[in-house]
Amino acid sequence: TWRIRDGVPDLMTQCENGVIAETIQSFEVKWNRGGNELANERVQTGNFWFSDKFSLYEPSLVKMLDGKRVLDAGCGTANLGRWFAMIQPSAEVWAVDATSVVRQAAVNAPTNLRLLQADMLKLPIVGKFDFVVADGVLHHTADPESAFRSLAGRPRSNGNLLVYTYRKKAPAREFCDTFLREHTTEMPVEECLEFC
Repeated sequence: TWRIRDGVPDLMTQCENGVIAETIQSFEVKWNRGGNELANERVQTGNFWFSDKFSLYEPSLVKMLDGKRVLDAGCGTANLGRWFAMIQPSAEVWAVDATSVVRQAAVNAPTNLRLLQADMLKLPIVGKFDFVVADGVLHHTADPESAFRSLAGRPRSNGNLLVYTYRKKAPAREFCDTFLREHTTEMPVEECLEFC
């Protein structure tokens, strides 16, 4: 059994993976900053980035998602899942994230959007999906290869799996990222946010 918190089943109370605890805390702080105004901006920006990355724009998505079962794995605040559910009411959209911020999506959620706070490697959702998205999340898991294999088994035989991970950046950017990580990973979250 699990608790229902803010209308969302919370399966993370059963999760014993301490490796991802720090990542979860960091993303909860990140996604909870800025309030509703920033959240609305993230929805619009995120949808544009998604469409641009995968060359899937709203008219095509509306057709592609018609009557389909969709999984947004590692959804954060469920921006993509909410968008998919809104543009295609006939789709059954599942948005899953390990952080508590997924519960924010329950407010005024489309009726075809199902939300779960759960580890995407241990999804209790039965059945296959027509469309599975893991956008910018696999490299944040304790074992990205296992996470990919787990999600790769989720689409139907004629389904789609869309995965995006960060690529190696230009040397100057990699140097800056490495420098920042070396100086911020041991900081308390609030101190790190002030530093950045």
